[in-house]
Amino acid sequence: MNKGNQFKQSNIWEKRFTEPGISFIQVARNVPEKAIIVSNKIGNYEIHSVNIISGKMCQLSNRPEGTLFGSISPDGKYVYYFDDMNGTENGHFMRIPFSGGAFEDITPLLPQYFSFSVSSDDSNSFIIFSASVGNENRIYIVSTEENRKKNQSVLYSTIRFLQEPIINSNGSMTCCVVGKSETEQPKLLILDNVTGKIIKEKVLDSSVTSIPLAFRDRKVLLLTNQSGVYTPAIFDLEDDEYKILNNHQLQKDVFVLGWKDDNGLLIVAMKEGKEELYVYDYVEGIISRIGPEYGCFDLSFGTVSFLKNGNIALKWQSFGIPPTIIELVAPSYKSWTPNIRFEHLNDDSDRSIEDAHCKSSDGSNVHMLVACPKEKYFTKGRAFPFIIDVHGGPHGISRDEYSPRAHMWLDQGYGYCAVNYRGSIGFGKDYERKIYGNPGYWEVEDIVSAREWLIEHFDADPGNIVITGWSWGGYVTLLALGKYPTLWKCGIAGTAIADCVMQYYDSPASFKAFDDEIFGGNPKDTPDIYKNSSPISYASEFSAPILVIQGENDNRCTPHQMRHFESTLKSLGKDITVKWFYSGHAGEFSNTRLRIENAKMSLDFINQHIKILKKRNPEAMPRDL
Repeated sequence: MNKGNQFKQSNIWEKRFTEPGISFIQVARNVPEKAIIVSNKIGNYEIHSVNIISGKMCQLSNRPEGTLFGSISPDGKYVYYFDDMNGTENGHFMRIPFSGGAFEDITPLLPQYFSFSVSSDDSNSFIIFSASVGNENRIYIVSTEENRKKNQSVLYSTIRFLQEPIINSNGSMTCCVVGKSETEQPKLLILDNVTGKIIKEKVLDSSVTSIPLAFRDRKVLLLTNQSGVYTPAIFDLEDDEYKILNNHQLQKDVFVLGWKDDNGLLIVAMKEGKEELYVYDYVEGIISRIGPEYGCFDLSFGTVSFLKNGNIALKWQSFGIPPTIIELVAPSYKSWTPNIRFEHLNDDSDRSIEDAHCKSSDGSNVHMLVACPKEKYFTKGRAFPFIIDVHGGPHGISRDEYSPRAHMWLDQGYGYCAVNYRGSIGFGKDYERKIYGNPGYWEVEDIVSAREWLIEHFDADPGNIVITGWSWGGYVTLLALGKYPTLWKCGIAGTAIADCVMQYYDSPASFKAFDDEIFGGNPKDTPDIYKNSSPISYASEFSAPILVIQGENDNRCTPHQMRHFESTLKSLGKDITVKWFYSGHAGEFSNTRLRIENAKMSLDFINQHIKILKKRNPEAMPRDL
């Protein structure tokens, strides 16, 4: 077992990547003092069990690539994590006791599969999970009763997109949402766990996203954007009623963190990048704002602990404060105290990031976050270089959150801007779904518009603007470099997609199903969309130097299509450098040493092309936002 932080750094920016914090939390449904967290306390991000009341932690996973996600059983007895080989994200789920000990493979008879998390009933008798195997997306059910030989079988299979399923409390039923096909609308299904038959079925609108969150008795709690913004909903199996819990006081995207009782939810309301935490009594229609008034929370369900003393523990962070667990003090929940304490290496609590807006090419309002260096390195009246950061997803969001990379750029004297392009969550359904049928187009238009705004309003140097992003952000980075080649000094794309057609055929079934929805079909159905959305289609147009950082074992953004992109651009005499790391998509986010190496590579690459004048002038301030 590793003890203490294993990494030594010589630069301040490197220390930020080892700043101890929490990237993930899940609370035991029926034992709120027990939870798992993913923390880099000892180096890589690994799963730890934690007692929320005492703060006692126990490291459970210890993998060379690190571990980003896990699941905890409702009674807090067991923890599940996905064990893959070399970061491929193909593997098996493992189970280990909450207090540590020997781990076991819960699906020893299955082939390797691509998956994320498990859902188990209250007694730990049954486990279900979705997995991509071959060309199918399957729901497996696994019996774990101690007095029986382990049994695993396919409960449901489809080639369509499949939301992660959830099992009910007594293990008799499973709820899942299946995406649309050419002939069928998306559906919410209730499956019998013994027969596999569909008990209930509700047809959904093709433009609606519905995500099952919890299954109590015969009621399913979901998150849906049927009304135009994300809101909680209840599907009651007894009366076959689907009720949207609209709260007209908010009119914002709402994300559910926890289900306190039969009437109460803990929710985060989001609009234009700002987050507000509420207790919501959906029966009485009473809503009360609580908690910090800045920063951001974990938007996933099951991430909050309703403690027996009435307090509420949950994850929180801000741009200047790494993520940690705070405890909101009852009864008002207006004050809070740290629940899990880490020794922070840097004090950036005075460093903030500001909201801004620009108009895209079609006149739409686009949100972004902008920060300037704490120290000014620029001569008076001189424009300065900027980093435009493109988030992944595409249905992600840039928020008031701690980002070691953002602070690294600021430490080095670069301005920083994160753009919430169309496709981002938190801005309503129309904003999120604008990219469907034309992926890449509006993302690039929004980022180009943000660039123009920075030049006009924030003294950005038009000749020294860099675009960078990872995953879908890396894809958009390459597309922007190809479609608008003269706008960028250089670009950095991490774990990116360069050829959408080749990527499609190399992908697991779950990502093929997602592409079917966002591209409107497969490459044979909609060839022009795939062509226009592919960075490789603009190969002859690239002019700015490009650094690509790609995983050799990446199953999401595959190496095959990136090697083809690299050879194509080099054959055209383009300035492209591709650096490979021996891991997969998740490795760059979980392996601390790798994150530092890739960050240094990015910084060195940009510094080759942009020379910042190290002459400090406090009077050279950017214009107000």
